Order: sequence, then structure tokens, then C-alpha cells
Amino acid sequence: MRFPRPIRARDPPPFDVGIPMHVIIKSDKFSRPLVIQFDDESKSFDNFLALVLPDAIDSIEIFDWLGSKMPKKISTLTSIKEVHFVRCHDLECVPSELGSLPNLEHVAFTDCADFMSFRGIEKCKNCRVFRACRCDNLDEIDVDLSKLDKLVALDLSRCTGLRYVDLSKLPKQLAILDLHGASGAYFDADRVAALDLRSTQIQDYSRLTSGMTLATPDDMVEQLQNAIVARSMAGFDD
Repeated sequence: MRFPRPIRARDPPPFDVGIPMHVIIKSDKFSRPLVIQFDDESKSFDNFLALVLPDAIDSIEIFDWLGSKMPKKISTLTSIKEVHFVRCHDLECVPSELGSLPNLEHVAFTDCADFMSFRGIEKCKNCRVFRACRCDNLDEIDVDLSKLDKLVALDLSRCTGLRYVDLSKLPKQLAILDLHGASGAYFDADRVAALDLRSTQIQDYSRLTSGMTLATPDDMVEQLQNAIVARSMAGFDD
């Protein structure tokens, strides 16, 4: 059995296409993020998770996982606050194992080609931030997110396949909605007033403070309608 090979912290993270599956883990117990590469991804990653103490990891980024499901042992990492999937092309929805993580606040998918459904996120009761960026098969919000009473930021930027955003499925306390780069997305502008939106872009999560000035509903309707077009014309989404 081959155990995962740790990469020295001073080495740059191996982000090039074609490299084996790897993870980046962060913890207040480490002085810097730790990058671990798995040559035999399924068995090695599963063995690694079995060795990790439940309170040892605060954040994990998973790159180039080829399975359609995550190892069940990931549900034992109860201290995790953030999970980020990158180029995990076989994942079609939110892994059900994440619903067992009581402290999970931030779930993200980036460049996951087959990600097409929010199914599973409803089990993440403490999720505050959900991101699906450059996931081109995602075409709608197919799950009622209004029951996630802690969700304050939703980032669907550059999901070019997004066609309809049902605002009635969004929680009323949602403060940030990012649709830039999703130029084909349609939404019912009349429902915007029901949301407590403070921004239509996610650039800095530190803006989620009680001291922010809220835009009026009419202004927010105009912002949402123009944000996608304005950014595209300015070249930000090229």
C-alpha cells in the first residue's frame, strides 16, 4: 500500500493539468497550508482520511478527484469549515457526506465540468457561502435554498450554461449574489425586492458586516440587470 506523498510547504502547489489528484489542507495547527499528492487516488485518499483526527483540519481543497462520490470517511472530519472542489469533473451534485459536517460554512466548486445540481446542499444547515464558478453544466437552481437560514452569499459566476435563477428559491437573508459571466441567466426582477441583497458581486467576504449601506430595492433591480452585461462589456469575463 502506498501512502500519500507530502509535498514540502515551500514547493508551489501542483496546479498543472495532468498531475495526480491532490489536496491542500489548512489548520490552525499548521504554520502554513499542507499539499498532499495521491498517486493512487481512491485508496490513498481513503487511507489518509482514516488516519486524520476529526478536529485536525479546518479547510480542505480537493483537486482532480475522478470519482462521482466522495469517500464516506470525509464525514468524520467534523472540524472542517470549508470544502473546495476544483476540476472534480465527475461530481454532478453536492456530495451527501458534507451534510454530516456540523461546522461546514463554505462549500465551493470550481471548473467542475459535470456539476449540474444543488442537490445535497440542503443538508448543509450551517452553510453561509456557496460557490459554483465556471461550472458550465449548471443551468438552474434546482433545490429550494430558502430553508438554509444561514446562507448569506451565493456565487454562480461564469456558469455559462445558467439559464434561469429562481429568486423564490433563495433565502431572504441572502446578502450577496454574484452572477457575473453568466450572461444567459434570466431572473424575475419583481422578486428582487424580497431579498436583502447588499451586493451583486463577491469579491471580498469581509464585506458581510452589519455596517454596510443597503441599496434600495429599485436600485438593486437595476444593478442585477446591468451587472452581467456591464462586466462582459468591460472585458472582465474574457
